[in-house]
Amino acid sequence: MTAHEKLQELRDAARQAEARRDEVRLERDRAQRAVNSAEGALADHFGKIERGEKPDAPQEKVLRAALEKARVSATLEWDARARAAAERVTEAEQAVREFIAGNVDALAAELVEEAAGARDGLLAAVEALNVAEGRWNGVRARWEPLMAARGIGPGELPSSPLGGATGALAEAMAPMASGQPRHPSRLLPVPRSWLAEDERPPAPEEDGVVRERQLAPGAGHLGGLG
Repeated sequence: MTAHEKLQELRDAARQAEARRDEVRLERDRAQRAVNSAEGALADHFGKIERGEKPDAPQEKVLRAALEKARVSATLEWDARARAAAERVTEAEQAVREFIAGNVDALAAELVEEAAGARDGLLAAVEALNVAEGRWNGVRARWEPLMAARGIGPGELPSSPLGGATGALAEAMAPMASGQPRHPSRLLPVPRSWLAEDERPPAPEEDGVVRERQLAPGAGHLGGLG
């Protein structure tokens, strides 16, 4: 079992404890509503007597017994369960915190590996999106002579629905306006301090202005993190 699998197991246990705590609270609320209902029924019984109805001793006995039973359940059983369930949540959440604190290095090492895979997937998706848009635009361009032959204006052709998206991607991936390539590690979802010294990027001010649509040189390879 990896460190993150164990962490997920602990988090699942915490969520289950939270769900049980919520269930117990709902049951406690139902028990309290049962008390209110039993109190209301007994109050109605006495109200009828005050309005002139004949006292019904057996019925009163039943109503009093129901009220007593509801009160016992509400004040003892569910209060105790609610406290225990809340304590279990606290214990489960503490177990998660303690595991993270005691396994930071192992968790970080696994995340660095996942970060490299996430980077590679991102680059592949960007390339695939650019290829798909290029194909779409190519098909669109081939309609133009046919439309001209029929006297159809170019306005009937839609513009690329990905134009804004791919433009934003190109801007995000391109070098800075100064020509300085953006450091390849910026594509890794990893804190700078967790990278090896020779893989940490400098901290230049990025001007955010793009001159050309291209990936940063070396963006697909990050040394030991690949």
